[in-house]
Amino acid sequence: ASRERLQEATSQAREEVEAAQQSAAEALSALQGTRDRVSSLTQERATLAEEIRAVSGRCKELESAVHTQTQQSEAQQKRVKELEEEALADRESHAQEVATMKAARNKALEIMNRKHVDAVEILRAEHDAQTSALKGEVQHQQAEADRFRGETEATVQELTETHRRDLDQAHVETQN
Repeated sequence: ASRERLQEATSQAREEVEAAQQSAAEALSALQGTRDRVSSLTQERATLAEEIRAVSGRCKELESAVHTQTQQSEAQQKRVKELEEEALADRESHAQEVATMKAARNKALEIMNRKHVDAVEILRAEHDAQTSALKGEVQHQQAEADRFRGETEATVQELTETHRRDLDQAHVETQN
């Protein structure tokens, strides 16, 4: 009976060992699966960390680019403002130049008109003086012509009378 118990105990122990071995094999298999999963997750974690580093680097590049573009935009806005101020100053300067030119032109026209009026008055005075001188000359010439005509008529009349007397005397002499 003791042998039987021993065999029974051995048999039971074997079953328990086999069950334990089976359980250990399952646990080992589960452990191996867990290890594989941990390894896979570690690999995924490393991949994700690499991707995060890449994304982080790209974010820094984009931030730098945005910063650079912001600075360029601010510089461009400043330049646009400067150009607008220059354009405004140029417009004001141009308006002043135009006003100055108009004033100068008006002054020049006024001076030219005054000079023209003065020149017309001078020409009119010269014309009047020349007309008056010509009238005086014409009157003098008329007086000379009248005197000459008078002298000529007197000379013609004297000659005519002298000629008539000579003819009368010659006629008288021829009849005698």
